[in-house]
Amino acid sequence: MKNNFILKTIFCMMVLFILGMIGSSNVPISAKVPNIERTPSGIPLSELDKEIDHFVNPFIGSSVPGAAIVITKDNKIVFSKGYGYGNVADKTHVDPAKTVFEYGSINKTFVWTAVMQLVEQGKIELDRDIKAYLPPSFSAKLKYDKPITMLHIMNHTAGFEDYMFEAAVQSPDKLISLPEALIAGEPNQTFEPGTVISYSNFATALAAYAVECVSGQMFSDYEMNQILVPLEMQHTSGHPALQDHQDLSDNKAIGYSSSENGGFKAGDWTYIPLYPSGGMNGTAEDLAKFSMALATTDATPLFSNPNTLQTMFKQSYSPHKGIRSIAHGFWEIRSQPRVLAHDGNTLNFSSNLAIVPEEKLSIVVLTNMASEGDITNGIVNMLIGEDKQNPLPTQNHLPTFNEVIGQYIFARNSHSTIHEILGYLTPIEAKVSGENELTLNIGEMTATYQQISPYLFKLYQTEYASFKEMAPVLYIDKQDGKLIRLTTGQSMDMIPVKASRTTPMLIMYMIIAITSIVFFLITPLVLGIRHLVRKLGKGKISPIHAWANAFLLCGSAISLNFIFILVRSTSDVYITATEINISIMLNWILAILSLAFIILHLRKVRKTALTLTKTHVVFVISTGLLLFAFIALLIDWNFFHFVP
Repeated sequence: MKNNFILKTIFCMMVLFILGMIGSSNVPISAKVPNIERTPSGIPLSELDKEIDHFVNPFIGSSVPGAAIVITKDNKIVFSKGYGYGNVADKTHVDPAKTVFEYGSINKTFVWTAVMQLVEQGKIELDRDIKAYLPPSFSAKLKYDKPITMLHIMNHTAGFEDYMFEAAVQSPDKLISLPEALIAGEPNQTFEPGTVISYSNFATALAAYAVECVSGQMFSDYEMNQILVPLEMQHTSGHPALQDHQDLSDNKAIGYSSSENGGFKAGDWTYIPLYPSGGMNGTAEDLAKFSMALATTDATPLFSNPNTLQTMFKQSYSPHKGIRSIAHGFWEIRSQPRVLAHDGNTLNFSSNLAIVPEEKLSIVVLTNMASEGDITNGIVNMLIGEDKQNPLPTQNHLPTFNEVIGQYIFARNSHSTIHEILGYLTPIEAKVSGENELTLNIGEMTATYQQISPYLFKLYQTEYASFKEMAPVLYIDKQDGKLIRLTTGQSMDMIPVKASRTTPMLIMYMIIAITSIVFFLITPLVLGIRHLVRKLGKGKISPIHAWANAFLLCGSAISLNFIFILVRSTSDVYITATEINISIMLNWILAILSLAFIILHLRKVRKTALTLTKTHVVFVISTGLLLFAFIALLIDWNFFHFVP
């Protein structure tokens, strides 16, 4: 007994000595306590509350009315908290388990999940023409030129231009069925499928309609039965008017945008006809249930075979092997650890969803603020940290790339409607700034890239987080020696500006437009006063002058109609193609009348054989040249092109 006591005493002393040595060493805390769970950026899960509060609170009430943040790890929620107000006027606090937000384009990830469920069941093949899954009567109404596959759609390489009509309605009574909305809002196919990344709401909704046709259920019903119910998402609806979950409207947050006088401006509730692309409403904790079902290596209610989830998260497209891009609809935003994400924006809400499969971690951030990025992106960056992948090595004997010098626009743009002009409001300029260095200017933002392998560039220097997030790598894509695009592998490529759209040409167009508008709005007033004076002096207006005046007034009407179309189409998200087409029809009528009036004027001059004053001749010729130059300009910019 005595010997045992001595041995135990010696053993305890040795243990205390070793612990003391460890305690006095310089070993990092993380090494001392290896079992502390942390985020990929190194934040202990136990400190999430403090760290997230410290980050979020400065934005709440100043730039963001309210936010809900939920973090999951190993199939359980490890952080859930609401900040600020869901309703500023009523001071209703945000509750991540109760407050309903608009998910925005995160809704698209539900479409991709539904597609992969049907792929798993053998009902959809990703590389088959999408028309194989649509009714023949519907397919016959589609106007795209080249076949597209489901994989093209998931990769946002179907080739569709952006279409900004029929995007939203103000009343649920104005909602139409998904196939009707697709036909009403079909854009042109501008690019060959598989060649250019151009984010498309239309294409996503088309994929959802294929799910609808294959499953025999309205897409929102399929979404409810095959995704929401199995995951017990009891506070979420994919129906555009919440018809399957009317109670959610009682807890829906008010969406806001920035007020001109500071503060927040409450927005109206809008309804989205192409609803699978962004019409979902739900709580943050419900969305976390969906994210947990994706951030797992275990069995998930979403798929019968775990390999289906692994397949969905495999890279499905990249313009270059050195660029992270897209995995069956999910954007790859980090390589090490690998992060798959999708954000969302509606008129008055912003959101973000990030999945870290190898960590079994997911992040949900919802805000009731338009175009918000400080919190939705900032939280993800804070928890994930820098990309830990090994830097790409720089090769020797790299090619020159002077052909890249020039102007670009984003591929996601309208190229055949009056909205084309919007793509040129944010100029993109590329120039060679040094040996193997390329500088990219997007508006006021600048970034410098360094070539590391043929036509592949890595971000070298910038002050702007958007470049670091969305464009850490840039690739010059050339085909048959011709530069096709600049691509970062994310969201939308940059395509070269054609000669008729370069800055010198844009300046010339602007001069013609401003000169025409000023002339045709001011001159009739001057002539009107002149005619009034003549009338008071009992003078008469010659029939010759009458036809010339009618011609002039047509120019005034075209100018006013142009201003109306431009203002209405850029400020009203509820505008329809029918409304714009009425204005375009008016342009055609006025142009034809202008031609008729100038012909009548010339015939009257010849018939009467009157000698015209030099001033009159110069005036008529100048007016005619200016008006027809203005009409030609409007034709070139699609203001005479009927919206499909």
